[in-house]
Amino acid sequence: MFGALIDRFGPFRVLPTALLAGGVFLSLLDVSLNSRPLLLAASLFSGFTGGGGGMCLAAMLVLLYPSALRTTGTGWALAIGKLGAALGPIAITFALRAGLAKEHLFYLAGAAATMAALCLIALGKVRASPIGLSGEPPTGGPFGS
Repeated sequence: MFGALIDRFGPFRVLPTALLAGGVFLSLLDVSLNSRPLLLAASLFSGFTGGGGGMCLAAMLVLLYPSALRTTGTGWALAIGKLGAALGPIAITFALRAGLAKEHLFYLAGAAATMAALCLIALGKVRASPIGLSGEPPTGGPFGS
């Protein structure tokens, strides 16, 4: 579904929206802990929007880099994502030991998804023209010519 939306509206409209929605639904998980139907709905929508948007980020990476840098750029971006996934549990441990209530961890996860969406919005503003099918940067654009 996200692929069709990206084809129609572009990645810099669809993915930030999906990640923002994922952040909101992740934050709602804390509020909905007392209501099973609300918890299930928030879980479903956070997984659909955040997970679906996150999967499309990897596919979008190959379109952001010129051909000569595509493999290296995509590899670095995926490696940084994996580093974040590995350091996340450590950060949660420190937050819990510092006295953060475990119910509020969902707010941190929602904030991370929101930051990712804001980074994509900024990237969309920096990137002067839409991504073409070839993925090549426009001449005279942010990558120069």
